[in-house]
Parts: sequence; C-alpha cells; structure tokens
Amino acid sequence: DKVIEANRKIFESVKSIKVNPVEINELNNKIFAELSIVINQKETIKVLDIIEFDANNKISSIKAFKG
Repeated sequence: DKVIEANRKIFESVKSIKVNPVEINELNNKIFAELSIVINQKETIKVLDIIEFDANNKISSIKAFKG
C-alpha cells in the first residue's frame, strides 16, 4: 500500500518523532485530532488528523493537514 510505504520512509528518515496530542474531539463518526509533532527534538510541526469510521467502527478514511 502506498500510504504505508510513504509513512515507513518518513519514520526511517528521522532520528526521533514525538507526537503530542493537543486536542481530540469526536463528531458524527469522525475523530478530529490536533497534534504537535516534534522531529529530532528540534523541529515542531502542527497537524490536524481527521479519522472517519464506518458503521462497523472500522476506519474508513484518514486525512492529515499540516499547518
């Protein structure tokens, strides 16, 4: 899967990644997770993940926005 391969490359290209949840909310079978991600203990990026679940509570969609 292309998404798994892309994520593998990201994790292999850095020494460390620390994910800090800032805020997590749920609405209409969707999780909105605001994250602060620290890369190599130097660079911090802010990300919003939107994870959508189907009627069987399985993940049906994941979207990530940087900013």
